Amino acid sequence: MSHRVLIIGNSGAGKTWLGKALARTAQIPFYPMDTLFWQPGHFAQKHPKNEIEAACAQLIQESNWVIEGVFGWMADLCAPRATHLVWLDIPLAQCLENLTQRGPQFDEVLTEIHVREKALEDLKTWAAAYETREGSTARGYHLGLFEKFQGKKNRLTSRHEVASFCQLWKKLD
Repeated sequence: MSHRVLIIGNSGAGKTWLGKALARTAQIPFYPMDTLFWQPGHFAQKHPKNEIEAACAQLIQESNWVIEGVFGWMADLCAPRATHLVWLDIPLAQCLENLTQRGPQFDEVLTEIHVREKALEDLKTWAAAYETREGSTARGYHLGLFEKFQGKKNRLTSRHEVASFCQLWKKLD
């Protein structure tokens, strides 16, 4: 059975955690969109769009994968080959709590504590705008992607639902 799972949601929703858990259970490759989008070691330097598109096109040809991220336009590129879409539509307060607990995830680049703290505050401010911002990283864009997806799909809105989904995934595999 092929598993090609696409996970979308706000920053701090738990996409990376869930993606790693699903990939580990099914023993399939895991790809965070951040590694395709950002230059290595530079969370402020993007790869050229054509390189990102080419990388997505190559990855989705694999028979099994889990890809996660906030970038809806990248999810659009992957969706035609996905067998399953998971939207982590987690409440903002939970996302912000998760971000506070984990930090900005750029410790290898952000070595100075004051730089890490500023990056975390900037990330939390950005995440807080999920409902109102425009573009493919917005909640409205993710909702549209979810609604038009034709395969299996789950909209998870709490930690409890995410935990239940993980338990169900283990039984399916």
